[in-house]
Amino acid sequence: MILVFKKGYKHTEETRKKMSLSKMRDKNPFYGKKHSKNSIIKMSEVKKGNKNSFYGKHHTKESRRKMSVANIGSRDSEETRTKKSKSHKGILRPDHSLRMTGCNNPLWKGGVSRDKYCPKFNLYFKKRVRARYDYKCVECGITKEENDRELDVHHVDFDKQTCCKNGEKISDQKFVVLCSKHHNYASRNMEWAIDHYTNMINEKYDGKSYLTDEEMRLYIKKLNKQTKLIKLSE
Repeated sequence: MILVFKKGYKHTEETRKKMSLSKMRDKNPFYGKKHSKNSIIKMSEVKKGNKNSFYGKHHTKESRRKMSVANIGSRDSEETRTKKSKSHKGILRPDHSLRMTGCNNPLWKGGVSRDKYCPKFNLYFKKRVRARYDYKCVECGITKEENDRELDVHHVDFDKQTCCKNGEKISDQKFVVLCSKHHNYASRNMEWAIDHYTNMINEKYDGKSYLTDEEMRLYIKKLNKQTKLIKLSE
């Protein structure tokens, strides 16, 4: 009998489930067993260096971005976190801090995190930005309560002095409101974040990323009215 495999063929969801169930727990021939240390060393050796099919290759920026997006919001189970914690207890790495300091850190951005913010980037200004986006993350829509802390106001151009440099021209000053997870992702993908949020503000928010003083006063009045109506209805 000759087996013919079609390139690009994908099993249906039902077939994949059946295949998975047929190998689960005691149906799996390796169930309850463990590889010996010798076997682990051998398996490691056959995948090292040029023996590895991915040797000398690199993921593209787009592939890395997709993998990063796919992992946003994912969390290890309590059991997995406990196992990881136990496996690292008693292990000291005194050189790790030095190896990850400054330009040695893969997230190093040239020391921009030490720059001081423009004095105009104050608490009131941040409120005007958050109000523009109705106090929700522009990516996932979660609120301060769901984020467990105040939502972050992110400088789209990564320039902490942008409020002082561009005067009062509102279209030149771009900010977005992000939850902790999406702010962290933006910080690790600067080029993507600049293009993505610049386009988002221009196309979805008419180029405006914060409320003017007058718009903020009207926004506060609107919230106060809504609060009164809720109290009256209770």
